[in-house]
Amino acid sequence: MITIMLHSITTSVFTITSLIIALFSMSANADNIELNPPYGDPAYAEFSVFAPDAPGPDHYKDQVVVVFHGFMSATPNGTYKRIRSKFLETHTALGINYNPLDAKGTIKFLQEVKQKHLEGRRVIVAGTSLGGYWARYFGNLIAAEKVVILNPMVRPAQQLVDYAGTVTNN
Repeated sequence: MITIMLHSITTSVFTITSLIIALFSMSANADNIELNPPYGDPAYAEFSVFAPDAPGPDHYKDQVVVVFHGFMSATPNGTYKRIRSKFLETHTALGINYNPLDAKGTIKFLQEVKQKHLEGRRVIVAGTSLGGYWARYFGNLIAAEKVVILNPMVRPAQQLVDYAGTVTNN
């Protein structure tokens, strides 16, 4: 029993450490996949999944890393590229583009991502800033193996009021 617990803890620490190293290490992209689409490319569209290594869910690996960008960003960004580079051999990396000011639309979109992209797969979810908030939400929604959040936005309704304005219920 103790051996199993130690193995589980060691595996979790290794995975979390690998994600953190990936976020802060700068490695070159050794393949020919386009990770720098031009401004306005559909790869950056809200409510989209960026997965340059697989043409669709049927081609994903059994293990998937789902990456959420922060506020005023989009995937593929530096965080996504570093995580993808670190886990390229073992995981399919999915970058999630959402609308940071449309919580209802994002929740609906994440339900679709769960059903269309992740059924039957082992999933790690990672996010930074506002993406950390959505990573935590999504990790709970899909019962992810692990959720890694860095510098998460924990109260988006209060923290984004300058960008979104206020809403009064009648």
